Amino acid sequence: MSEPREELSAEEIRQGLKSSFIGAQVHAYAKTSSTMDRAVEAARAGAPEGALFVADEQTAGRGRFGRAWVSPPGSQIMISLVLRPKSEWLHQLNMAVPMAVARAVERTTGLKPMIKWPNDVQLGGKKMAGLLVDVTGRDGQTEFAIIGIGLNVNFDPAKHPEIAAMATSISEELGRPAARLPILRALLEEFESLYERVKRGERLTQEYRAKLATLGQRVRVTWATGTAQEAKLEEGTAVDVDDAGALTIRREDGTKTQVVAGEVSLR
Repeated sequence: MSEPREELSAEEIRQGLKSSFIGAQVHAYAKTSSTMDRAVEAARAGAPEGALFVADEQTAGRGRFGRAWVSPPGSQIMISLVLRPKSEWLHQLNMAVPMAVARAVERTTGLKPMIKWPNDVQLGGKKMAGLLVDVTGRDGQTEFAIIGIGLNVNFDPAKHPEIAAMATSISEELGRPAARLPILRALLEEFESLYERVKRGERLTQEYRAKLATLGQRVRVTWATGTAQEAKLEEGTAVDVDDAGALTIRREDGTKTQVVAGEVSLR
């Protein structure tokens, strides 16, 4: 499938963008190590909330747990946003990001993505987008948060055997190439709308729960803890998620436990 190369320039992104502060300042790169790196540098230098960093190609992109993010030039939406949230907003912010991605994809393509806990966006059980929320704080207060989003648009998983079985893209699901600019603009607008609700103290949990494909599934959740980074494990059925984003798992013996982070696999 051909992969059209749109220019994601600051001027093109802002043209027709209906958000007020998300994306009001845009830094666009043809190639950079990572938009997360650029956003962190800018945040430390005083960049305003909503500053957007976008790249057509990343040489050192990363996903959750420090994993490398495969990013062929022109095939994805790769962005980072500078936010300056209050600490009490962070749990709901973690819900707002995948919800915004899912809503933007549905609004612009008609596809109906779901969320794999905590924040992968999937179609047909395959990963379409990966998200990061990196928070920097001091003395118990949040200084800034960097939102990182990598969304497969015209990405061909078959060209990348190491992830072909678990990845998909918008073009793969539509059977045709998709324009990145309308999707990116929709994403920025949807995120601003949700983030404004979080700022007002609204809870997004019910809407997040409704998009969570993990609920009702038999799952195994693994995570590292302690100084030795030994792996911890919980297995059971995912039954609920609370306002803090913690996943409730019902074990085989009927007891329940909550996990706040980890890697989920279906059993």
